[in-house]
Amino acid sequence: MSRVLFSNAAFLAGLAALAIPILIHLFLRRKKLRLRFSTLQFFVQQDEKAGRRRKWSNWLLLAMRLLLLALVVAAFARPYLPDAHSSNSIQQPRQVVFVLDRSASMQATEAGVSRWSRAKDIVRKTLDGLGLDDRVALVDCAARTATLSPLVPPPTLRPQIEQLEPGFGAGDVGDGLQAAVKLLSAKDLRGRLNIYIVSDLQRQSCQKLDSVSIPQNIELKIFSVGETNTPNAAISDLTLEPGNAPLQATVANFSDQDATASALDWVIDGRLASTVLLTVGSNTTTNVTGALPALSAGWHQIEARLHSHDRYALDDVRCQALRVPAPLKVLCVVPFPAKHAFEEESFFLVSALQPDQSATNASPSLFEIEKVAPDAMVGKLTGDAASRYQIVLLPALRQLPDGFGQALLAFANQGGGVLLFVGDGLSASHYDAELGALLPATLDRIEGESLAFENHWRLRDFDSKSVVFAAFRRPRSGDLTLPEFWRRYALTPTDSAQVLARFRDSSPFLVSKEIGHGRVVLVNTSANTSWSDWPKHKTFVPWLHGVCHYLAGDELSLGSRPENSLVAGALGELELGATNGNLNFLVHPPAGAEFTVKADEQGKIELPLERPGFYSILDAAGQPIRLLAVNAPQRESDLAAITPAEFQAQLVRSQAAPTSGLMAALFDPVDGGKSLWRALMLAGALFLVLETVLANRTFA
Repeated sequence: MSRVLFSNAAFLAGLAALAIPILIHLFLRRKKLRLRFSTLQFFVQQDEKAGRRRKWSNWLLLAMRLLLLALVVAAFARPYLPDAHSSNSIQQPRQVVFVLDRSASMQATEAGVSRWSRAKDIVRKTLDGLGLDDRVALVDCAARTATLSPLVPPPTLRPQIEQLEPGFGAGDVGDGLQAAVKLLSAKDLRGRLNIYIVSDLQRQSCQKLDSVSIPQNIELKIFSVGETNTPNAAISDLTLEPGNAPLQATVANFSDQDATASALDWVIDGRLASTVLLTVGSNTTTNVTGALPALSAGWHQIEARLHSHDRYALDDVRCQALRVPAPLKVLCVVPFPAKHAFEEESFFLVSALQPDQSATNASPSLFEIEKVAPDAMVGKLTGDAASRYQIVLLPALRQLPDGFGQALLAFANQGGGVLLFVGDGLSASHYDAELGALLPATLDRIEGESLAFENHWRLRDFDSKSVVFAAFRRPRSGDLTLPEFWRRYALTPTDSAQVLARFRDSSPFLVSKEIGHGRVVLVNTSANTSWSDWPKHKTFVPWLHGVCHYLAGDELSLGSRPENSLVAGALGELELGATNGNLNFLVHPPAGAEFTVKADEQGKIELPLERPGFYSILDAAGQPIRLLAVNAPQRESDLAAITPAEFQAQLVRSQAAPTSGLMAALFDPVDGGKSLWRALMLAGALFLVLETVLANRTFA
């Protein structure tokens, strides 16, 4: 027969309160009062019977009060009947689940020893202390939470622990704890259930603890391998805008002390470009800029390396992949060659695209300009010579040489781009006749007067989704409504044309048309400043670059463009285009052996990005088609941690699911037995009712 045990045995001291009813009965005893009567023959026998009844009722009332107090005290002591198997629980096997933190912050060091080494030592010692009847499981708390091992004998798990290394992603201890609870929720598990958390308890990785419900019968033990406040300096961001914008790195100091005597190296394609000395204040960030030298066409590796001598080196390097496209070859028609370049009608076009011939600040590597007279242009676009060029710039021409229209049409059909301007001396009827199949709109008449500058038009509507205006998508990137236009043509777009921009009165300004594999764009103004002042505004250069890339079919990259930085530990998804569907590609990771991936029908591939660095993707011919920059997660740089007590305080403990029925409600199960306190409280309530009835009853 099982003996009764108490969860709160200290409450049994309340049994001393049993003296209270006894004292009440002693001090409130009824006193006899003597009265004189003439005769007592009718009272003696009756008084003896009533006295005996009162005496027994008083003793019964005292017993009820004593029993009532005893039941209340016993209920507060939480008695329970242990199960048959709980009496020898010490001999029961243990079911242990290790939640092992393998996030990037586990690579930090304290006193020259890494957190990961400490974590493995803890797991080894714990495994050595378990018996052969015990069972252990392993939950990997890394970038992706996974159960690496089910419940197995301890010696079976030991080799797997030895092979593990810290990861490079951002883990979440809450997800690992949820997986451990799920493992121990199996109905056939018997014995003591345990979860061992082995982690540095980084605050960023403990955000979901309050969403995990842990049953009361699971014992949780926490092994912390990190300090609560570890100083660290990190490169939190590295940006590079398209064009010639400087490099910019953001350095953050996660410490209460200034990070002095630090240096940042700019490394381009593996070579040191420059070094900057810096001091970062406590708990602050600072921006460090560097100059980007002229780069050749192709992919380039840009790195910022911080020398801070802190305890976490993984975030001291940040990388960015940069693609510099091959220069677009542009054939620019010059109607009237002049003695000075600035006197030519195409001066502003050439200056914007090839700044080495002007005072503008555009990149010299984006375009290669070749100027040609109208008579010589037909020869340039005939035969194999036409494949040398990608774009033709055509200012307004008074006369069109023989075969001019046919040469431009053939060039566009083969994939070339043609950009036409209007202007003084242009014959609308001649253009419509010679270039009718090429023009995206017919020219009607000239509107406005060249000397009436007070009467001008401005732009209003433009297609911001088009690559032509991609440079103006961000705030404060340029106001296209500022340029003034005082002359223009009345245009009638063709059925297959697309109007990319309009004046405020809805007249077409920029009209596009696809011909064969190429495109043609008509600009309703002159190439110089005779019809507008747009070439003098800063928006002219990025607009002209955009329209040239649009004509060349380069929808995705505007000049030098950095790739989106990816995060280590994640699964990278890359779109290579439908033309690369179902093809195999070779991947060179920053460390380890190269591997092959296959694209799906849409040209999409998935890459496991296990560690930071550069990933090169090569086609079947061995040519690089993409370079990916992968960096450590930013949230892992803040090494601030919580204490095991704070960890426990955030947890939510849940009771076991109740069994339906009155008996289950009275004898609710606890860890190792059946609780009796509800039954005692119910019995106390019944005795309280009986005591009240008995105390208020009178006897004849």
